[in-house]
Amino acid sequence: MIEPRQWKALWLFSRTGKLTNTAREMYLFQPALSAMMRKMEEETGVSLFIRTGHNRISLSPAGRVAAEFAGQLPDLQQTALDAIRQTSRSLGICAPGIRFYLEKPGQLKTEENLQGWDTEMLEDDRDLEAGLDSGRWQAVILHLPPEAGYLVQPLFTETLFLAVPNQHPLAQKDSIRLADLAGQNLLLHTGIGFWNGFVRSRLADAHFASIDDFAAFQSATLVGAFPYFTTNVVPWTIPDNVCILPIDDPQVQATYYLVCQKKDAALFHHLCQVLYHQTGTSAVYPAAERKSS
Repeated sequence: MIEPRQWKALWLFSRTGKLTNTAREMYLFQPALSAMMRKMEEETGVSLFIRTGHNRISLSPAGRVAAEFAGQLPDLQQTALDAIRQTSRSLGICAPGIRFYLEKPGQLKTEENLQGWDTEMLEDDRDLEAGLDSGRWQAVILHLPPEAGYLVQPLFTETLFLAVPNQHPLAQKDSIRLADLAGQNLLLHTGIGFWNGFVRSRLADAHFASIDDFAAFQSATLVGAFPYFTTNVVPWTIPDNVCILPIDDPQVQATYYLVCQKKDAALFHHLCQVLYHQTGTSAVYPAAERKSS
């Protein structure tokens, strides 16, 4: 199969007419370029070049036809890429709770939902914005409002809570502050998007038992040895040997924003119509609840 690099060399040669100039444009030595040309002829099964004495070479009639197509390939590639991106349905997100929110029964206004969309999670909002600009995603959901230049709609608010084993000293509190967790041993699931960096940056003195696998993390929470973080959108059932404590710091609430480029206004308004807009989702855990062991 003829490689894109070979097509490019053929097209450049049709423009320059000289191997030396083409090799310079391709950052190749001339013998390597000559070998590339011969391989291209082997791939097509026809003579693309006319070789004469004194190391002179020119395009054959077949070579001129091939070079004409080679010149069209960049535009065709971009057309194909645009068409692929238009049919692709991908969403960049900054935290896993967004998936729970989108998949929540009754969360979608109509039968038309986001189940056909691929979601990809990154921790940094800036990386998500860059992916939106490059066309990697058609929309992103951020935990901070972006700078001007985008279409933005608030969606819902997620609140961080601490799940504490009933026998743990912290279980005697009605609520806690992040400062109360200094020096504590905590379970931490690493796949929590931006919350991972948030927790680590604000609890530099805590000791984390980090677990990558979600199933293994769930199993570890059942043991009830260490506190761990949960939120008001996490769908799992809290074990009976654990109580949920509100965290008093205001930073533990994150409002999520649907963001699209302005040129994608039709898509943005469609997504706004499909999703319920909740800027203040009520907490599943409104107050600390101690359960008997």
